[in-house]
Order: sequence, then structure tokens, then C-alpha cells
Amino acid sequence: MHLRSLKAIALAALFIALASVSAASAAAQTCSPLSNGERCEAESWTMQPSDGWTVWGLSTKNTSGGALAMLTRNGSATLTANLPYTDTLTVRARGGQYCHGWPHMTLTVDGRQTLSRTVSQLGWQSYPAPVTLAAGSHSISVAFDNDYSDSTCDRNLRLDFVDAKDPPLTAQTSSAFRAFAASSPWNVPAAQKGTVTSGNPYAGQFTSYASELQINGTPDNPDYASPTFFASAGDPTTANVRLTTDWSPSRDLAWDKRPIPVPAGAYPAPGSDGHMSIVSADRTKAWEFWRCTGVSNTQITAAVVAQWDLTGAGYSAFRGDSTARASGTPLISTTLRADEALHGIDHALGITVPSVASDYVYPVATHSDGSAGSSAPKYGMLFVLRADYPVPANASIGVRNVIQALKTYGAYVVDKGASFEIDADSTHPELWSQTGVNMNVFSITPSDMRLVNLS
Repeated sequence: MHLRSLKAIALAALFIALASVSAASAAAQTCSPLSNGERCEAESWTMQPSDGWTVWGLSTKNTSGGALAMLTRNGSATLTANLPYTDTLTVRARGGQYCHGWPHMTLTVDGRQTLSRTVSQLGWQSYPAPVTLAAGSHSISVAFDNDYSDSTCDRNLRLDFVDAKDPPLTAQTSSAFRAFAASSPWNVPAAQKGTVTSGNPYAGQFTSYASELQINGTPDNPDYASPTFFASAGDPTTANVRLTTDWSPSRDLAWDKRPIPVPAGAYPAPGSDGHMSIVSADRTKAWEFWRCTGVSNTQITAAVVAQWDLTGAGYSAFRGDSTARASGTPLISTTLRADEALHGIDHALGITVPSVASDYVYPVATHSDGSAGSSAPKYGMLFVLRADYPVPANASIGVRNVIQALKTYGAYVVDKGASFEIDADSTHPELWSQTGVNMNVFSITPSDMRLVNLS
């Protein structure tokens, strides 16, 4: 047992502070919006051991929310909360008293330690921890691990908050771009859309020649990519779209016949699918093509064109619509881009499997070209990666971000193909080289996926 002779004095101060706290303060939100992210006030976290202190009624000039959390013994303050995409978490902490040494703290995120620092000052200081998180639910723990006290002093760790701030944009980064409304099924974490089952009843039907998840369409394997091009103001435009079929959507996803921008260097994938996506300069529209065989400033030739409202729901209001995918789903959300793999993925992806049923799940699917029976996977089914899937110790940033996105948002079944795959955007090879992602980098098997029973 440590001697706690100084605790009585501190406890009296605590009672005085508590007496000035209103009921409204006690009900403070766990995390609150900042202009560029979220702030999680430490006083609303769970402390273990439970004899840690929450001190309210302090000056907001010194503490963010007028309160702090104090770990008085070896233990931790923990929180599970929805956070935005971020590449840095910042812990605000102070030592309070030098007692034969300063307190030592660690920050652990989703079970992985990201910071280990001695808090060697009396005043508040911010401690940044580089950690890339996809938007969604995350578990955060700040631990105190070198408690000490004697008859003259008591070493404790005081915590004010943890910030999750959006990273600044750069010229090469379009990670701030996310297609469709925040309420779109693509952008809502899987756990909020239904119950996650304990297994994958379709695991045996997910693969053919390959037994693990593949990324199809990175620059090292571009034939069946879904190249995505972001237009800029001043790009040339064309309204001359030559369609080789009458299969394009004719209702709310129909092309409005207005000019389509043609970014420099735009090209379709060389394989038979001929996918290509163009996003408007104001990021409110996308034009997606199937079996595109030519693109220039004067003409685009393709079998199908679909026009998406990127501020909308992310699926057609009309069942039966086909798009650049036979499932009626968009390319823009179902394709992995290099900038997302590098900076974080905050939406559901799409997976390809060898065979699908003739039926589909609406939304997000609106159509099926499948012929298998009801026991086969269906377009529009949602699967997530099992929560306890281990991140490899040597995983690259891209591998970690894809794993996190599959755990948080999951992937819908959106297409038929050779095996269990995620489509990729083959543009920006300079970014792909930084992600560490290629066709065969993952060891995820169909049995690692879990079906979500959509509500």
C-alpha cells in the first residue's frame, strides 16, 4: 500500500470543486466537434482503477472543458467513440507534481500503442501521436504506469483531452472527398446498419482460383481497374457521348446530356470492362462508364454511362436500374483509391465474387446479372472483417487502412469476377508506391469476413 498523506488535502479540494459543478456539466458530451476534427474530454472517459478522480469546476482558461481526469494509481482512462479520419491524435496532459520522477503515460489506439512519453512538466502540454485512423469507431486508452508516493509527495497523471484533428489537405490529397451524403449507406459504419453475425455462410462461394482477398486494378495489374479522374475548372468538355448499347440508366441516374469534363490524361481500363469515372470540378457529380473504348476532348465512346449526384443517397431510387456495374452500384465508392489507402478510408468498399444470385438486396443494389439460386451471395449484401483480425506487425500504411475500413464500414457485394477481390483505381502510381498495397498483399480469407444482417 502506498502512503497517501497528501490525498486528504487534495480530496478536500476535490469536494470544493465538485460542489460548484452543475448537473449540465456532469452530462458533458464525450467528444465535441472542433473546426477541424473532434475533441474527447478526458473527464468523461472510464477510469480504471475506479478511484481515479474527475475534477470539475475548474477555469476554462486552464482546462478545455473546465474539468480534468486524474489517474492516481497505475491504470488507464479509456473511451470508445466515433472519430473522424485523422493522421494524428494529440493528448493534452500535465504532471502536476515532481515526486522522485515525473509520470509516464502511453496512448493505445485499437489495441496498438502509438505513444510513450514522460510528462515532465507542471503545466499543460500537448503530445502528438502520429496514427492514421479511418473515420468510425475507435478504442482509445491513456495509461499511467509508474505510480509513486511517500510521506512528502504523490506522483499522478492529469489529462485534459485527446484531439482527433483532420489533417491539412495537400495538392496530391483528395482524402477530404467522400462521395454521397453522410447518411448514405456507403458512409455509415456497418455496426449502425444491422447485426454482425458470427461467420460467413457464403465463404465457400467467395473464391475460385485464389483463396485470399486480392486488390484488382493497382498499377501493377491495371487491366480490370476502375480509373478515377477528378476534373479541374477549365478542363475541356464534351457532350458527344457515343453509346454502343441502350443499357444506360434512364431515370434518376440518367446522363442529362450536358457536357462532361475530360481531365487531361483520362483513360478507360484496358480490360473488357473498360471502366472509367470522371468527377466534376465541384465534386458534386460523377460520370461512370462501362466498356469505354475511347475518350478524347471531342468524344467519349462507351456501352453505358451513368450520372451520379454525389450529394445524394448513393443508390438509385428505382429498382432495376443498371449502371457501370451490373449491380446498379457506383464505381466511385466501390473502388479503392491510392490517396484513400494512404490517408484513410471513410466509407464502405465493394467486393467481387465469382457467382451471385439472381436476386439482390436493395439498397444499395438495384439490379442483378446473376443466375445462381437463393443460397448464393447477393448483390447488396454487406460483409465486415472480423473485429479480432490481427494487423500484421509489418503492415504498411495502406494495408492498415484497408483492414480498418473493412472492420468499420465493411464491403458490399457489387460485382462478379474471377475471385474474391476489391477493385482499385490505377491512377497515381507515385501514391500507390507509398501505400505498400498491391494485388496479393493481403492474407484475408472469406472465412475472416462476417455477414451483416441489414436492418
